[in-house]
Amino acid sequence: MTEKRTSIFSYVLLTMTLTHTFTHVFQHIHLAIFPIIRTEFQLSILQLGIIAAIPSLFQTLFYIPMGLFSDRFGSKKMILVSSVLATLGSLMASQTINSAMLIFAVSLVYINTTLYHPAAYSLVTRLFRHPDRPKALGIHTVPEEPSA
Repeated sequence: MTEKRTSIFSYVLLTMTLTHTFTHVFQHIHLAIFPIIRTEFQLSILQLGIIAAIPSLFQTLFYIPMGLFSDRFGSKKMILVSSVLATLGSLMASQTINSAMLIFAVSLVYINTTLYHPAAYSLVTRLFRHPDRPKALGIHTVPEEPSA
C-alpha cells in the first residue's frame, strides 16, 4: 500500500486552515459584540455570563462523542456536517429574537468546533506523509486560540 503524498503547499491544506480560522472566528464573535447584545436584549452581566458559559459547557460535553463519530463516519463527512452546523448556528444567531434562542444558536456554533477538530486533525494526518505531517499540522493549527 503506497502512502498518499500531498504537497505541503496544497489547496487542501489552505482550505483546511481557512476553515479552521472561520471555526474559531464564528465561535468567539458573540463575545466581541456583548455590549450590543446586552443593549439589544436588555440583559444583566449575570445573563451575559450565562450566554458565555452554556455553549462552552455543551462543547465540553460533546468532544468525546464527536471524536467517536469522526472515527465512525469519516473525517470528510464530519467536516461537512461541522460547516453546515456552523452556518445554521450563525444564521440563527443573526436572526434571534430572544436570549434563549441566542444561547441555542451559539451552542450550535460551539458544537461545530467539537465536530471539526477531531475530523480535521485526522484528515490532515492521513493526507500528509510523515516528514511533512508536523509542518502540515502546524500550518493547520495557526489560527488556534492560545493556551492559557
